Amino acid sequence: MGIVKSRQSAAAYDDEFKLAKAAGIDAFALNMGPDVDNTQLGFAYEGASSAGIKVFISFDFNDGLFSIGDPSAVGDRIKTFKDHPAQLKIDNRPFVSTFAGPGLNVAAVEAAAGADIYFLPNWYVGSDKTGTDGLFNCEPDLFSRIFESLLTSYPYRVRMADRRDERTRDDWTRQ
Repeated sequence: MGIVKSRQSAAAYDDEFKLAKAAGIDAFALNMGPDVDNTQLGFAYEGASSAGIKVFISFDFNDGLFSIGDPSAVGDRIKTFKDHPAQLKIDNRPFVSTFAGPGLNVAAVEAAAGADIYFLPNWYVGSDKTGTDGLFNCEPDLFSRIFESLLTSYPYRVRMADRRDERTRDDWTRQ
């Protein structure tokens, strides 16, 4: 779910979260760049909490957004929301993802966050996986099949649906 500055309250997320909950969706990635402030993230977290859905931040490292050279910017955001009731946790660790960003110093992110994170970034096949708990894939099926073949001994997650392709998809995870 994209975070947009036009939302003025947690209630602005109600419709999406309620529809998702009714459809059986239990968690959302909050894709964001550094231009999204903590007020907007707070609205999303509060809206998710009200709907009984979990959320996690997916840091966007595309051109001009978050920088792998500034792991404290990532860690500071995690620190702010890691204990929120709507934060998705795996093994009692805040779940965190990225869009791109291979080479991010995960140890420095965790130090800034003050937490051991469950980190599944969307990094390129062949990227150094140091500090990760697996890889997250948000690409269409062909890329998912490539991940499956290359990561047979490494945990990864694949998204359930892609709004660009409304076909029914299996929700599958390899661990």
